[in-house]
Amino acid sequence: MHKNPLTANRLLDRISEARSKAMHLTNIKRVKPRVNTKSPKRYTHYSFNPKGDRLREERCTEIERENRILLEKMSVIASSTRRSKSVTNIRYKKSLNDGQRKKKLVQITIENYALLKRMQEQQPTYSTLKWSQERKETEKHLSRLSENSINFRRTNSRRRLASSSSQRSNLSMNLGDIFKRNDSPKAFTVCKKLLHINDRYYIGEVSANSKYVFISLFDKENPEKYSLKLHTSEAASIMENTEDYSLLLSKLSFDGTDLILRENPKEPAFIQ
Repeated sequence: MHKNPLTANRLLDRISEARSKAMHLTNIKRVKPRVNTKSPKRYTHYSFNPKGDRLREERCTEIERENRILLEKMSVIASSTRRSKSVTNIRYKKSLNDGQRKKKLVQITIENYALLKRMQEQQPTYSTLKWSQERKETEKHLSRLSENSINFRRTNSRRRLASSSSQRSNLSMNLGDIFKRNDSPKAFTVCKKLLHINDRYYIGEVSANSKYVFISLFDKENPEKYSLKLHTSEAASIMENTEDYSLLLSKLSFDGTDLILRENPKEPAFIQ
């Protein structure tokens, strides 16, 4: 398909082609670039900077001198026979108003918990039960007036409405209903009171999840914490199948340094 062109003498044609190729390679080697790609000229005053070298040398000398002084100080301290005072021997200055500040703190805490108690016992302005009954009546009227029957969706909030007597009959089920929407073991605070046990003030906190009830007691004057863990059935029996978590706090007492629950404590906790 691709045939060589016809020539009068094949030998001369080969010689001519070889000479043309050699000339082409020679011309390629002799080609000079139009763009200068060589590295720029380096000036001596850029490569040699005596002032910068002198500043670096002075800085190194200053650092060595400071290190030597620090090493001498450390060696003097290490070789000294004087012992530092123990931490237990340190005596702090007695505060002149320490008792007054503690009384003020207790007073503020009592006032805060009194305010919290008033807020917790405050009755709501609007009755959700009344709203639910009115909504039921409205749905009945709409069902009568509509041409086709209306299928009203029952929300979880309406299904959760129950009488107080049925709620008190089974406290364990109530604790499970509280955490029905959250299966995580995280506990939620359900009661928080100020307690007075053995002439000292404590902050009592009750938290619960679907399985356990946790009782925590915080000391107002010392960073100490006492805790108890009860099963929901045990807590229900102690509270006599009610939702009054303050009963758990009122039965708190100390056996030495251990926090315990007693049926009839000698000095029941004062709940603020």
